[in-house]
Amino acid sequence: MKVEMINLHQLIDGIKSMIKLDLIPLEIYDITDNIILTSPLYDINNNYKVYSVILDDNVLVGKFKSPEIYKDILLTSFKYQFNLNCKVRLNEYRIWDSKVDISNVKLLKSALTENSSSSLITYLKTLRISLMAEIVQVYEVNADLFLDQVIEVSNKGDCTKDFSYDLMDIVLYSLNKKESLVYSSDELRSLNISDDSVRNVSIIPISIANKNIGALVFANSSDLLIYNKNNINLLHCSSLISRIINNNNLLNTIQEVKNHTESLSKYVSSKMKELDITEEVTMGGVEKSVTVMFIQIKNFQKLYKLVSPDKIMKLLNIHYECLIRVIEENGGSIDKVLGDCLMAVWNHPFDQTKHTEMAYMAAKNLMAESFSQVRPLWSKFGVPGYSIGIGINCGIVNAGNLGSQHFMDYTIIGDNVNTAQRLESFAGPWELMVSNNVELELKKYTSDVSEKINNIHLKGKSNITSAYLYTFKGRDDGLI
Repeated sequence: MKVEMINLHQLIDGIKSMIKLDLIPLEIYDITDNIILTSPLYDINNNYKVYSVILDDNVLVGKFKSPEIYKDILLTSFKYQFNLNCKVRLNEYRIWDSKVDISNVKLLKSALTENSSSSLITYLKTLRISLMAEIVQVYEVNADLFLDQVIEVSNKGDCTKDFSYDLMDIVLYSLNKKESLVYSSDELRSLNISDDSVRNVSIIPISIANKNIGALVFANSSDLLIYNKNNINLLHCSSLISRIINNNNLLNTIQEVKNHTESLSKYVSSKMKELDITEEVTMGGVEKSVTVMFIQIKNFQKLYKLVSPDKIMKLLNIHYECLIRVIEENGGSIDKVLGDCLMAVWNHPFDQTKHTEMAYMAAKNLMAESFSQVRPLWSKFGVPGYSIGIGINCGIVNAGNLGSQHFMDYTIIGDNVNTAQRLESFAGPWELMVSNNVELELKKYTSDVSEKINNIHLKGKSNITSAYLYTFKGRDDGLI
């Protein structure tokens, strides 16, 4: 069996399409040590290392000189182009028809799961006996348009390697003609692509969306039967394999979408995951009464001069692991994480009764758990004095999608959101500052004592206002 080889100089154009060779100090030689290419950055006086390009079957096809840092990417590119453009191993043949496109079709091997493969083999066994065929084989066209043997069912047993007959040549010929073919022993000899051990062969392409992805082959070593390519059983079997591949591709696609969705879901709150976008998310804006909370680490800016970026991220993740869990356990939805500050909301995106009370209970639990859990962990990392401050406001906001056609944020905006943030900025370590509206609601549900703070001038507000302060765990000065 012939193995077609292509020298390195025949692949330069393909390699150039993958990497910019003119940006690498590089000189390429063929197998006779003739220079194929010299890049503009190549320095003849520099003592670059020489690397051989050797295929999997230990065939030397060329060499190159370059700095060692470029070795791996160049070798990978060279070998990829060989696999793409020539037959590099025995028993592996390429579909040369450039119109064959299987880029969106899963490989037959991967499509045939353990269960479906078992079912298919059982079906092929029955079909082989009914047609009095000695051999039934399944071939696939892989991602590089090479032909691979996949399954064989014969009177000697079932296998996925060490096939009784190698019919690559004739299968390749049939696939490139894109039609079912039936060959007698005389026709096989005239094509000079088989030996006398195979007396007749029938080949049925396996197609999905008019694209050949493999072939079903029936063969005998005797003249007992010449198959009819219109045999309904053969066509049914080909159709069955196509359906198996389609079904498994669909399952693979569903799994990929599920994995992708699970990965992306980490970037939205649990409440947002439950939204029915077609019904509950308005493309414009709607007015809605909500309770908004802002939580911030006090004096966090001091850390930037004292702690490495990697350590800062670890500390913040410890902080937010606690905060997000507590907020969601108390019915809140995470709207934004803004560095050392977090914005949460109640009664959005879903309606909730007593949402102000829920936010207040969340604030109390946040203070307790961040003090007892996060603060000691930060101290172990060498950062004592961890503390948070919280601001809460309730009122009418504008809820809807904000952004562009390519990126949307389903959020809330308005004066009442800004007020909650301003209140948080007035809260000291382990303090909760709430607005008059929130205090009025809380007095319906709790007897906790607050301190009224008068003459507060919130940024962006022209009027002097008052607020109510709740203190937890005693005051300290925050991070030091």
